[in-house]
Amino acid sequence: MARPRKIKEENIENVIEEKQETNVSVNNSNDLFTPENMAKMFAMFEQFSEMKKQKDNNEQIKQDKITKEEKKETKKYERFSKSMLMQIRDEMVTVRSVVNNVNFSSPISKITYRWKEKGAVQILPISEILAMDNHSSRFLFTPWLIVEDDRVIDALGLARTYELVSKVEDISQLIKLSEREIEDIFNELPKNYQNNFKNEIFRKVRIRELNDLKTIDILSKVLHMDLKDIETEEEMNKRK
Repeated sequence: MARPRKIKEENIENVIEEKQETNVSVNNSNDLFTPENMAKMFAMFEQFSEMKKQKDNNEQIKQDKITKEEKKETKKYERFSKSMLMQIRDEMVTVRSVVNNVNFSSPISKITYRWKEKGAVQILPISEILAMDNHSSRFLFTPWLIVEDDRVIDALGLARTYELVSKVEDISQLIKLSEREIEDIFNELPKNYQNNFKNEIFRKVRIRELNDLKTIDILSKVLHMDLKDIETEEEMNKRK
């Protein structure tokens, strides 16, 4: 009869030990939820929430910036048309001459606009530019005149022509290019402007504004002109 009692005592001891372990576990859990620990956990949660909010704000700002840039690019490359120019036909734009002595008589206003020398400017309403395009497009496409307004340039398809003209207008920059590059630019110029350019080079050589022999040799080949034997103004005066 003593043996079963021993087993019962052992079972009681095991129950006591398990209860003690449970109490320790509960006590440890209670230790985690002290006011001090709860305050720390709440502070950490708030810090995490603030960091996430800041990250979300930064992402939103970044996205908004990208969206604005995309809209800006879309607007920048939006094609301007002649009908759109008609809506702003009363706006004034600057028109610059790239040759000497240009006169344009408007079929609309009957006003005659004059550019006495290369680089001279006049201020015209867009309506006059449209009239010029309809009745005397050679002023714009030769070109003799440059309209300094991106909307007009876009609507009339003048961008490439103006780009080429800008490359040959500054002779000091042009002569820094290779012979092949100069030739490619010259060959793409409108035919009438090629003649204007030849005359300008001839004038610069004659007055010795252009006197570098290597440059003169390159231009002679590209323009198919004999620039080496041009008589200068000084030589002409001496001969007289």
